[in-house]
Amino acid sequence: MNIFFVLLTLAIWLGPIPLGIIEAKKKGYSPNWMWLGILPVYGWVVYFIFCFVTKKKKCENCGEKNKVFAKNCQRCNHLFDKSTIVEYEPQTKKQKAIRLVSIIAAIIIIIIVMIVLLNNVFKNSEIYKMTLEVLNNDPQAQMIINREIKSTSFVSGSMSISGSSGNADLSFTVNGSSGEVKVYVSGVKEYGKWIIKKLYIEDGELIRIIDEK
Repeated sequence: MNIFFVLLTLAIWLGPIPLGIIEAKKKGYSPNWMWLGILPVYGWVVYFIFCFVTKKKKCENCGEKNKVFAKNCQRCNHLFDKSTIVEYEPQTKKQKAIRLVSIIAAIIIIIIVMIVLLNNVFKNSEIYKMTLEVLNNDPQAQMIINREIKSTSFVSGSMSISGSSGNADLSFTVNGSSGEVKVYVSGVKEYGKWIIKKLYIEDGELIRIIDEK
């Protein structure tokens, strides 16, 4: 399950790169802009821009790229064949607003989906499950939380895994007997096995559960 969410996250993250390259070539723009797709969400931003920008045509005389409604080349003044000229129709304010709102809405949806997927990756990780087990069995933690924790609503932080090694820094909130309790956990993966190095809970003050020097 963990691998599935990781692959799905990567697909959503890197998916716009090939789509943007195809769209850029079709519109006559440089596909190198899609290098921005290496950064989260940026790939989708550039892809949507390519979807909405005006198509360009290449001048057969000098190779300059011009907008499809251009009657002559902006570099060499070569006259284009009438069959290649598209009549220019300026956008209304309403069309521009709809386009902008569509792009912003699509980006927001993609960000939300990526956050949900990343949260699921964290919650399916071994280090997260180990943390819940410790909290459910540690007397000091149970004095504060006073209930069994099966899952939490949202997990934030960072995690990196390379083969049999890795590290993680996660935090989440649980409902305790006196209100919300914040949990902080740091761990490392060594030889394929996760080890909790630091585990703290915050209930008015920071309380150490595990702290390996």
